[in-house]
Amino acid sequence: MNSYFAEERLSFSNCQLFLILKCPTLDITFSLFEVLLIIGLTHGFIISVIIWIRKRKEPDKILLSVVLSVFNFICLKMIIFVSGLWQSAFFRYFPLPFDLAVQPLIFLYLNSLTSPAFHFHKKQLIHFIPFTVSLIYSLFIYISVFPHTNLDVKDNIANHFLFN
Repeated sequence: MNSYFAEERLSFSNCQLFLILKCPTLDITFSLFEVLLIIGLTHGFIISVIIWIRKRKEPDKILLSVVLSVFNFICLKMIIFVSGLWQSAFFRYFPLPFDLAVQPLIFLYLNSLTSPAFHFHKKQLIHFIPFTVSLIYSLFIYISVFPHTNLDVKDNIANHFLFN
């Protein structure tokens, strides 16, 4: 065994840098489902950016771009859970409550398609109250548990705030 592999086994940071070169200490495999999620995430990100940077900023196109971005965050959440990243200290309580934003965004998007004089008004923000409350609460929990590296301590703190 040469010294390159010995150094790689001693240092985890070197292992991450040379992951493409078949790192012997990490065995990362992706299932077909995870690969499809990553492809969908990439595709959704590219399409939402293409729609967002168009010169004509029509409300329906902007809302479609935001809907696609929210679905990208939901795909990211699924990748974190399926791949087991949620068991790491960083992603354990990562705030991704974007499930609650889908319904109001689809309502507004369909409203923008069916109503030719559609304009977004401040009173329509009331539809996003559940999402906003959930996001603020998730951020509060994430900030509360972030300094701790032990997962049991993180779980106890989250349970204390009735998060789980």
